[in-house]
Amino acid sequence: MLVPHGHPLAAVSNHKNGVLVRGDLVDEIIMVGPGAGQMPTASAVVGDVVNLASALKLPDFASYFNLEITSNWSELVDSGQYSCPYYLRLSVSDVPGVIGRLGTILGEHKISIDSIIQKGVTNNEASVTILTEEVLNSNMDSAIGELLKCDFLKAMESKIRIFRTKSDA
Repeated sequence: MLVPHGHPLAAVSNHKNGVLVRGDLVDEIIMVGPGAGQMPTASAVVGDVVNLASALKLPDFASYFNLEITSNWSELVDSGQYSCPYYLRLSVSDVPGVIGRLGTILGEHKISIDSIIQKGVTNNEASVTILTEEVLNSNMDSAIGELLKCDFLKAMESKIRIFRTKSDA
């Protein structure tokens, strides 16, 4: 996901991972820590299991958390219902009407274009960069599926979500 340069998540680098959680009562929480590779992941999983096993032996554990521990999975939000702007870069045939067809296909999938730029014509192929307004992931996925069937599309070079801060929304 593309993240604005001034946002704290943009500073996450190297072997670190960053997670942003939004909640009604806490607003935004950002967690950053080691996470790349098998050893940091294995260490974190073993540490969590040891901590939980130790906590379960405490007589007052349940009174602190009032949680029923079950093996049932929680409902997950359908990722298709998440919305954000997108950055798309396509390699297309350099023939008249391609930009119009791109706009039509995206429009049919309820995707509004913020900007579109065509550059770099080489060997009858052009690079097209599209920034979209906020769009449901499911709509973008269906539009990409249709674009991949088009004879003018030579390659889907990039499809990247653009992070929106709460103040951008």
